[in-house]
Amino acid sequence: MVNRADCDDVYSEDVVQLRNKVQYSEQVQSLLKGTITTRDCGIKSSCLLNTLQYFHVVENSTVDILHDVLEGVAEFELKLIFHSFVYVKKYFSLALLNSRLSSFDYGYIHRNSKPAAISETELKDQQKTGLNQKASELHCLHFL
Repeated sequence: MVNRADCDDVYSEDVVQLRNKVQYSEQVQSLLKGTITTRDCGIKSSCLLNTLQYFHVVENSTVDILHDVLEGVAEFELKLIFHSFVYVKKYFSLALLNSRLSSFDYGYIHRNSKPAAISETELKDQQKTGLNQKASELHCLHFL
């Protein structure tokens, strides 16, 4: 139960109130009635997984590989690696990296998910933690 503005600064659940099933249900009902919005509570709609007998979103934690890994830690690490290889160790140029990314054979399945070219600005930008890629492009960049 933390607002979006404070979300980036909270690192422990000890300092926030955890949502429970009752609050969740009340907030979903309020959303349906239109008395609150997603912006107010962070919920868009009731989760279909809550219909399972032994699962509820507020009681069961799961790892989301897309957001936690592909668009999170791995994207940030990849940016640091590319920055180091291009600008610090100078193993290759950014132009060569982009050339190899565009000419790599991603195969039939991944041909529409080719990573976009990486710009010098995004690679050097210390404020931005990742690369400007879609999730499917990051998947190709990490695993192929």
